[in-house]
Amino acid sequence: MNKNGIIKNRRGFTIVELTVSFSLTLVIVLILFQIVLNLKELYVKDGLKTELLIKQGLMTKKVAESFEEQKIKIAAKCQTGDNCLSFTFEDDSVKTLSFDKVSNTFHYGDYTTKLVSGSSYGKVKITNETFLNVEHGKKDSMITIDIPVTHPLVKGDYGVRVVYLYNSLESSVGDLNISDIETTEQLFLKGNSQIVLQDKTYTEPGYYVRKKDGSTVENDSRVKIIGSVGTASGTYQLIYNLVEDGKTISQRTRTVIKINTNNNFDYKSSEQEFTTPVKGSYKFELWGAQGGSSYPNTNGTGTLVAGGKGAYTSGIMTLDANEKVYIYVGEKGYNGSASNPATDTFNGGGSGGNAYQGGGSGGGATDIRLVNGYWNDTMGLRSRIMVAAGGAGASNYTNAAVGGYGGALTGGAGILNSGSASHTLATGGTQTAGGKGATNNGGAGIFGIGGNSEAGHGSGGGGGYYGGGGGGYINSGVSSGAGGSSFISGHNGCNAIDSTGKHTASPVHYSGKKFTSTSMIAGNASMPNPRGSGNITGNTGNGYAKITLVSIIS
Repeated sequence: MNKNGIIKNRRGFTIVELTVSFSLTLVIVLILFQIVLNLKELYVKDGLKTELLIKQGLMTKKVAESFEEQKIKIAAKCQTGDNCLSFTFEDDSVKTLSFDKVSNTFHYGDYTTKLVSGSSYGKVKITNETFLNVEHGKKDSMITIDIPVTHPLVKGDYGVRVVYLYNSLESSVGDLNISDIETTEQLFLKGNSQIVLQDKTYTEPGYYVRKKDGSTVENDSRVKIIGSVGTASGTYQLIYNLVEDGKTISQRTRTVIKINTNNNFDYKSSEQEFTTPVKGSYKFELWGAQGGSSYPNTNGTGTLVAGGKGAYTSGIMTLDANEKVYIYVGEKGYNGSASNPATDTFNGGGSGGNAYQGGGSGGGATDIRLVNGYWNDTMGLRSRIMVAAGGAGASNYTNAAVGGYGGALTGGAGILNSGSASHTLATGGTQTAGGKGATNNGGAGIFGIGGNSEAGHGSGGGGGYYGGGGGGYINSGVSSGAGGSSFISGHNGCNAIDSTGKHTASPVHYSGKKFTSTSMIAGNASMPNPRGSGNITGNTGNGYAKITLVSIIS
């Protein structure tokens, strides 16, 4: 009791209070412990990543510097095993690159190192690519050696990646399945497989003979070649025999493929098939078709007003030998005519109006497909990996209006040529929907098909990934149709579908095939001329397609 007569509470903590206090302390300790562990893990991972990067840099540097200093004459597989490559340089010095997946060691020449503890080798990939249309005598080929190294605690590849550029007429690098020095002299072909353009004469690249002492002889006279390369397209085999005392001691085979690297496709009212002759990089270029024209007067007089022009798309894709793709080239829209209304066109152009001197029909798109069949087959349309949109037809009445141009990601809108400004215009196709039709009775575009103009003097929408809306006519208000949209698998801003037709918000087609170095140009802008040199503003007439072999890959 205090001096005021109040009894002070001197009791200690209750069991409940002690339990709560202990629990809170334990939680705080656990949180702090977890923070310390996380910080330690980050510290360990950062240190480990630095160690991996340093090791990667050292290994890559040793190989890259050697390749830069001297020209490689021969690259071959060592006799000692699959994980070893042998390089003979222009001074006949030899260095081997090898790695041991058991001991996790790496060797190049006299350099030996061990991988960072815990890391391991992945699957090695070696590619050889020869570029066409390179000036004679210049470096036209590239070999890439990828030896991946990974660690379970750190994401990423910390292995060796070396790229070596060389002249295929000087080096034997293309075939790394040939073993290194045998007990006898050995023959190595320069350039290995060869691609010859249809209008060119085959030139023999030559060969090396490597002797048992390691020295090399270029174009040894003891080598006898069996076979020849003809003038026709096709595959030819040349057999090289190194003969000593009447006996063949080393033999190699060279494949020579004679092809036309430029494949052009004009309009045809059905699909056109293309089969890749070799594994390589192919450039695809497509031009959509122009919409049909129309007269500026209802009596069919005056100078025809042209329809909207077609779009352009391009991109590069790597394909294996003997892969098939199908090309559908768009048809130009028909001109407006009172006696013969402008009907729809091949590959998606909508029909024009049929009153008096009706508007023109839309131009068809040009596309690349993985599935063939009739042009408006659902699975075929879904299989398109590149589309160049068609333009819409020109409308007719007073001062006929040009149709909307074939668009890039979105088609060009329709144009009003007479009547009230409140007349609703047709809209272009987009990446997810067809364009809306104009008032009155302008049909909407849908997937792959432009909208029809179902009344009066309006014009049809252009075909495309999604078709443009059709033009309309109401109370002297007349407008043209809109252009379709374009699509390239892998192109930024495109919206691909899955195999059921639902959009994925990804630019990559459900097949997984995608293009690089893409270009998409609307029909109102400057683009390459498909049938000549220089540039044009939008494509006129029928659509067009080109497939060009850019490089060969082995």
